Amino acid sequence: MALTIRISIPFYLHGDANNGEYIRVFRHYARLGYHINLCGSEGALSKRYCKSVLSHKVKYVEVPQESFCDSSKGDDALRKKFNDSLITHGGNADLYVLIGADDIVDPDVFKHLQHINPNEIVMAGISSDEPLYITDYHDGDRYRVTLKYRIPVKLLPGINVFTRAAMVYSNWQPYNQEGCETGAEFYYDNVGRIIALPGWVLMLKNKYALNKSSNIKSRHQINSLTAEQRRLVKRYE
Repeated sequence: MALTIRISIPFYLHGDANNGEYIRVFRHYARLGYHINLCGSEGALSKRYCKSVLSHKVKYVEVPQESFCDSSKGDDALRKKFNDSLITHGGNADLYVLIGADDIVDPDVFKHLQHINPNEIVMAGISSDEPLYITDYHDGDRYRVTLKYRIPVKLLPGINVFTRAAMVYSNWQPYNQEGCETGAEFYYDNVGRIIALPGWVLMLKNKYALNKSSNIKSRHQINSLTAEQRRLVKRYE
């Protein structure tokens, strides 16, 4: 029997309903057919923004965000938004998935998730050895990133997957340490295990991106795209 997968996508519009990148991401996941909660924090503005993709499987859910985070490491308000977004699906799913509002991931990763034991304390995502692509809508640049963190990580940002057992173990708060995504990874690496899956991540950076393209270029190794990679990226832009 197939595992039940529930996806949460938290987002914040900054009052700007003309943000084209988030809606591209929402449409991508809506086409995959999973149950998705789009978790905004700006009331009617957020709900109107999502209207074109809502269905019996794609819902808008209001999730308060006390303040907007401007640190690439995240803060308590952002971690609370992430945790609160995940639990909007209730307690009956096998796998809880958090996806960034400007992140498109390889659709095949969801096939790999079906092999995870939901009763084991596991966090999963796409391996840090796999491709991470960036499209920057501010300056039109496209490139591939090789992450150079001070402490090595096993997973790329963009998609975090938690088993039901992992959620219960953390009291439904997997984001409880500094670093948000990396903090969750270090937490579960200590109390369970990390599963790094094949695939790729494409980040669509706009002017509101938390981890801006300039930040990424200053901290990590940047590579030009091959012709094949450029074709892949353009397919999802």
